[in-house]
Amino acid sequence: MSKRKKTKHRPVPKNKARKPFFSLRKWWCDGLGKRRSFVKFWLGFLGIMLLFYILNIQPFYIKNIQGPIGVFFAHLSSGLLGLMGQGTVAEGLNIASDKFSLLIQNGCDAIAPTVLVITGILLYPAERRKKLIGIMTGLLFLFVLNLFRIVSLFFAGVYAPGYFEFLHIEFWQVVFIGLSILYFFYWLNWVTKADSHAQVP
Repeated sequence: MSKRKKTKHRPVPKNKARKPFFSLRKWWCDGLGKRRSFVKFWLGFLGIMLLFYILNIQPFYIKNIQGPIGVFFAHLSSGLLGLMGQGTVAEGLNIASDKFSLLIQNGCDAIAPTVLVITGILLYPAERRKKLIGIMTGLLFLFVLNLFRIVSLFFAGVYAPGYFEFLHIEFWQVVFIGLSILYFFYWLNWVTKADSHAQVP
């Protein structure tokens, strides 16, 4: 019978030791480049929105920015309601008729959603032309949407006063922010699709 030779287990050199299946340090370093633009976008976005909400409570902002924009929307909405036979008159931030009066307060001026959309578009890495198209289209969309909101709230106050608070506080606040975010993602989808088509030889 042949005898089996005993094989000696040689020690594995330190430089050839098995690497760990998962290295947190390697994962972080490898993915840092991919995550950098993502982190940069969200830090910039949150920083600008925080500055905006700090500015939003300053007397200078209320008097010189929020106030004039609210007056502009009040007068324009009153003109539209007048064309619809409501007999409204705008005085400052107030739209009034012999049936109902509506005050354009903070939140009814569409400033916050507009800043949200513009900030997202400016911070996203895209061509200037595409950013300009996104901003101009977004401004027009939110402007028309806010006019529709004010007019619809006035009609609700006249013809369906029981639904006014629901439409004002619960419905339109959520819908306006939701449509603003939806518009940004629509623009984002358009930009990424245009870039992908441009890269195809």
